Amino acid sequence: MGINILHKETFVDFQRLRGIYEDILYFKIERPLMDNIKRAVDFFAFLLFEDGSGIHIIDRIPHKIGPRQLHILFPGQIHCLELEGKANIHLLFVSSRILKNFGEILRYPRELYKKYPIVGLSDESYKNILIEFKGIEWELVNNERIFEIMYNRLKTIALLADRETCANLNFRLNKSTDAILKKFFTLIYANYRTERRLKFYAERMYISANYLNILAKKHFGIHATYFINKEVITEIKWQLLFSGKTIKEISLIMNFKDLSSFSRYFKRQTGISPRDFLIHHEDFLGELRMTVIP
Repeated sequence: MGINILHKETFVDFQRLRGIYEDILYFKIERPLMDNIKRAVDFFAFLLFEDGSGIHIIDRIPHKIGPRQLHILFPGQIHCLELEGKANIHLLFVSSRILKNFGEILRYPRELYKKYPIVGLSDESYKNILIEFKGIEWELVNNERIFEIMYNRLKTIALLADRETCANLNFRLNKSTDAILKKFFTLIYANYRTERRLKFYAERMYISANYLNILAKKHFGIHATYFINKEVITEIKWQLLFSGKTIKEISLIMNFKDLSSFSRYFKRQTGISPRDFLIHHEDFLGELRMTVIP
């Protein structure tokens, strides 16, 4: 088949192929796959290369394939694998429904990963990520599989990928900027449950909040507060859906002064109130809690 052929692949296609109707799917490929065929996907994907060589074209940009790489695809992207001989690839496909309900899997903006979609992994990171891939594979074949386990493994993979991406920022930014942004992200992950003020983070790096915003805008195209709010909202959504805690209890855990301010913040970031979020996701949550026996 020629490279001019475009195939549209949907997440439902792969659910039917596996006979498993979960929102996270695992595949292992031990042969050339999708050679010279352009594929348009409607789901998020991690492609973990054990080995192999060739070119992976993503949105018309060629990337060299090598061992111990993690490739990242977003819904709506078009890609083509031009493999040279045999390749061993672990695939994780994530439905757009997961992104819609829980937000982005990765911590940085999509634009960064679309610009740098190939993550070179250290031996340790590769081994750790492979463990999580295999853990998801095992959970999928378990007759009593639990979505929360698979999702937490997925988030661990994303965190490891984020760490490698952050470590590689020094190849793309100057040394001073690199140090500031790395420190900013580290502070967010340690404090986002209790601190949402940009000033708090800037003061601990001895810079102004305005300068921090300038750096984020220059290198990521968005304000620095995006990163703080993203972590806070992702955590709140998870707590609402899976912790079993009341909305008031969650507001206290996340260090809001009262329920009213918590609800205003959540609605400002998501467009709906926490209670409406729960009502809207009742069906989705019910489906996730069902046991699916293949």
